[in-house]
Amino acid sequence: MLNRPFEVSLSFSFFSFWLLLDVCQEKSLQPLSFLLRR
Repeated sequence: MLNRPFEVSLSFSFFSFWLLLDVCQEKSLQPLSFLLRR
């Protein structure tokens, strides 16, 4: 599925972005974080 370098880098960058977003929400927007985590 992820045999193309572009897809791999895209998914990796998306994952990093999501992780960063999660950390930010943990500090400021806890209700939203809870909804996203369900």
